[in-house]
Amino acid sequence: MRAILFSRQAGVKTVLFFAAIIFSFAAFAQPANNECATSINRTSSTTCTNTAYTLNNATASAGIPGVPCVAGTHYDVWFRFTATTASHTVTISSLGTNFTNPEVAVFSGTCAALTQVICGTTSVNPTTLTIGTVYYIRVSKVGGGAVGVNGGFDICVTHLGTPPVNNECAAATSLTSGTSCNNIAYTVLWATASAGIPGAPCVVGVHYDVWYSFTAVSNTHTATISNRGVGFTNPEVAMFSGACGSLVQIACGTTTATSNALVIGSTYSVRISNVGAMVTANGGFDICVTHPTAPVNDNCSSAAILTSIPTPTCTNVAGTIHNANNSGIAGTCTAANPTYDVWYSFTATSTVHAATVSGLGSSLTAANTYMQLFSGGCGGLVNIACQTVATTGGRITGTGLTIGSVYYVRVYTITSPTGGTSANWSFSICLQNPPVNDLCTSFTTLTPGATCTTITGTLDLAIPTILGAPSGCAAAGAYFDVWYRFTAAAVAQIITIGGTGS
Repeated sequence: MRAILFSRQAGVKTVLFFAAIIFSFAAFAQPANNECATSINRTSSTTCTNTAYTLNNATASAGIPGVPCVAGTHYDVWFRFTATTASHTVTISSLGTNFTNPEVAVFSGTCAALTQVICGTTSVNPTTLTIGTVYYIRVSKVGGGAVGVNGGFDICVTHLGTPPVNNECAAATSLTSGTSCNNIAYTVLWATASAGIPGAPCVVGVHYDVWYSFTAVSNTHTATISNRGVGFTNPEVAMFSGACGSLVQIACGTTTATSNALVIGSTYSVRISNVGAMVTANGGFDICVTHPTAPVNDNCSSAAILTSIPTPTCTNVAGTIHNANNSGIAGTCTAANPTYDVWYSFTATSTVHAATVSGLGSSLTAANTYMQLFSGGCGGLVNIACQTVATTGGRITGTGLTIGSVYYVRVYTITSPTGGTSANWSFSICLQNPPVNDLCTSFTTLTPGATCTTITGTLDLAIPTILGAPSGCAAAGAYFDVWYRFTAAAVAQIITIGGTGS
């Protein structure tokens, strides 16, 4: 090269001299963004859109503040971005073979007055940025001299997507419960993790969650999610009582949660979460809240009407407590609550009536099934009698009733009747009144004969006749009696009773 430069051919010497200058300039040109003042703008997005840059021939910027992640001289290039959320991630990748010992740092302020926010080796995630503010990025190779060749790298700036509108409990989406699953599509895409949520989770880890609420129309409700997107990998469904600031977890599961101790009319919260990682793609799912179908006579106001017939006949009506709700009325024959009940009513045709429960399903026993008789209206019930089915053969009796008044019979259990089938919680009930010949005016006619032809009678539920003074062989007092009449066929007639009950 030296001999050629001093050639006698001046023209050639001149040409080669300029060629050497051009070659030298190209070999040692610095990147356009070698200084903070000439930083290249990057636009943040929710996915990493890499762009190739280089550290070749970058020099070390002077007077840069902050304790570096990697100590030494920093041969650097600069970028900037405008924060669109409080959290952004800056990532470099595909480093050239001579780009060793990397560092990425983010600064606030201006190029003349920088303040280091965070630093790392190939990725940083500042989480307290101010939306709309410009921040600076320094990408550097630390120590070992400047990079001459093979100093390339890719860089991208990303931010989290917008969380769902129901990202927090206070902004829960209201759902309406139904007896069948009416799915509605939602998403956990970009949902963040709520802080301070109580309860032992079904799935351990950080819960990236969205929130729903519903008003209980039954003591039992189930929240179910389905049709999850492929990015929704580790689900949990949790149900809470209480206000958002004082939640109490009452049920949880992976894709379904059920509670059978809800209070009708109260509002409950449901948290749907992906455990362990934020969902950044394909986070859709369907959700529904359901409750079981309660018996039609679940409430006093919808009591089934019983028709009374004279004893000893008992015409049974089939009933069930399956999926019955707690009416909130305590049973006076037991201190246990709640009481899951169904209701019946009747209009008194006599001063005495008796209701009998029998034929209990496999989930009921005579000891855990209760009967209660009330007077008054549904809004002002007055207890007349209360007992278990194990008492007096499952019969509850009301005396001194007012003919023409309405009375209520409640059948209940203290065990939530949600498992099994309706048959498991079934029973039979009938309503009786005194015998047809309870009064003298409603006598039964006997026909005299040469031999004794018996007919069946009963004193069951007979209303007493009160004798204020002796009458014949009967002393004064109360006589629980039934009446018969016959027309004499002879001057002497024999009246015989036998086969008396126990």
